[in-house]
Amino acid sequence: MNFEKFELHAKIFAGVQAQGYKVPTPIQLESIPPIMEGRDVMGLAQTGTGKTAAFVLPILQRLMQGPRGHIRALIIAPTRELSEQTHKAIGLLGRRAQIHSTSIYGGVGIGGQITRLRDKIDIVSACPGRLLDHIQRNTIDLSHVECWSSMRRIICLIWAFCGCPENRETSSQTASNAAFLRYDAQRYKKPGE
Repeated sequence: MNFEKFELHAKIFAGVQAQGYKVPTPIQLESIPPIMEGRDVMGLAQTGTGKTAAFVLPILQRLMQGPRGHIRALIIAPTRELSEQTHKAIGLLGRRAQIHSTSIYGGVGIGGQITRLRDKIDIVSACPGRLLDHIQRNTIDLSHVECWSSMRRIICLIWAFCGCPENRETSSQTASNAAFLRYDAQRYKKPGE
């Protein structure tokens, strides 16, 4: 099987080709179709197996439809390095689709992040602590978010503060903590999934 089978929008598929992706990895084969159908997915795979593309590609595909210019996807990462990695992947895979993202995390000044969040951003890749800072300061608007994705189980903490929207698509990918992933799947999955 190749990436053409996913029937990605031509501009997203161009990003896939530009990155030299030929054959989907097992986590991509198992995750991309159900995420694109709007189902919740929780995946476990080793580091370096393509988890980032497994959740970024369906998010990009979904954002090709509908309005642009406000945050419609939130990706929560445990570290600034993973937040930046995800932001970079979105930039590379979504460049031709002109879907804009930013990363927010602590350890740096918040002013530049506030300025970027005022731009027409479609996707935010965030670390939880700085995301909560922005929520408390009212410098981020999550009212249009329709896709949530998390690396590890961090999304549960955010939902505890923000509430879990009923009309959502959720993806959680991890390279560790299989027991926590099973627990979260039972606790947070949508009814009937």
